[in-house]
Amino acid sequence: LSAMQSATPNVQGNQAQLLVMQAMLGKIFGESAPTLRGIIGKGGFPNIMLTKNVRDAAVLMTKHRKGLIVLDEDDELVGILTPKDILNRVLVTNKSPDLTAVSSVMTPNPDFVSPE
Repeated sequence: LSAMQSATPNVQGNQAQLLVMQAMLGKIFGESAPTLRGIIGKGGFPNIMLTKNVRDAAVLMTKHRKGLIVLDEDDELVGILTPKDILNRVLVTNKSPDLTAVSSVMTPNPDFVSPE
């Protein structure tokens, strides 16, 4: 809410909109807004090492029914891999999923926020 207040100039019309928005958020979330951790759960997000091949990644994506975060050897986030990445960068270009490393087709350096 403080971000909304600082982004909204202190104009009467905007102040009324801010009060309505605060009331709506209060009804939806109660006293506090949920954290990302609360939404995605404590189990984390499916991940794969950047050195694995695309076939291994596709198997994990099928199992979890979502994209993957890509980690390096220090378990640091270095990219994401989505079905669109595999379609556009592997299948359409006739690359072998068995011979193609995740690192060569992932979307590198994604923006991210802390789960807390």
